[in-house]
Amino acid sequence: MFEAGKYKKAEKSAFALVDNFSSCDYWVAKSFILLADIYIKTNNDFQAKLTLQSIIDNYSGEDLKNIAIQKKNEILQREKSKEKNKKLKPENKKPLEKVQNKKEDNEDFEDELNDVF
Repeated sequence: MFEAGKYKKAEKSAFALVDNFSSCDYWVAKSFILLADIYIKTNNDFQAKLTLQSIIDNYSGEDLKNIAIQKKNEILQREKSKEKNKKLKPENKKPLEKVQNKKEDNEDFEDELNDVF
């Protein structure tokens, strides 16, 4: 289901697996990794990070814990890259002239307030 892009069905299946095999830590952790992948595909990195962190904090096996760490690091790296690119875009920088005009507008507004009071 996941590979077919049916994320809602895959999510329901993962939760059903967690409910039915809650005593099997391996399958619970494996289901959580699937859930994290679903959250990533549906642009919910916040939930994906939390889900992966729960595996990192609670799963005793190194195999799935390492996968969770790797996936979480990939999300963090992607977020860092997006933030860096956002800061570099020219539309995110205001020309000095606009900043100066804004300061003058604020001063005019302050003058008007002083006249009223």
